[in-house]
Amino acid sequence: VFLDDHVGWATGDWQGVDIYHRGMFIVHTRDGGRTWTHQINHDSGAGSYSQGVWFVDDHNGWVDAGPYLWRTHDGGETWTRLEPSAKPYRVLRFADIDTGFGLNGVEGSPWAPPYTLMRTSDCGVSWSPVELVPEWQQAIWIGDDGTTLWAVGAAGQIARSVDGGHTWS
Repeated sequence: VFLDDHVGWATGDWQGVDIYHRGMFIVHTRDGGRTWTHQINHDSGAGSYSQGVWFVDDHNGWVDAGPYLWRTHDGGETWTRLEPSAKPYRVLRFADIDTGFGLNGVEGSPWAPPYTLMRTSDCGVSWSPVELVPEWQQAIWIGDDGTTLWAVGAAGQIARSVDGGHTWS
């Protein structure tokens, strides 16, 4: 994810890249990708894989790493591993410093629909389901404001929420 033409972060898995290392890594650039600095690597206990990286500004970011959610307040100089008990299986997006959204699938098969939309309002420390999510939804898009959401279904259904997923039309 890049904030501008110069500042960005990337995350990945060592598996398939280097047979001598395991786990995930986070790298950072300030020169448009010409050089990268490791911020977390395989030796830090980061988790076994990464599913995404989000920054809302040049200080505040998150990395979804399996059962863990990593959080930084200083642009990645330091990272804190969060272990929220109700973390969604897949974090979708952070709209601001406090507000994030994720998806859980059916119990026992986290990638299988129907999905439950999850929300945090405390930087990812705790998560709770959002009420009244359309049962048919297959994908969710979250707007920059953190209140406008779109749900899309496999049969072409579309619904919009303008209150963070509490009501849909």
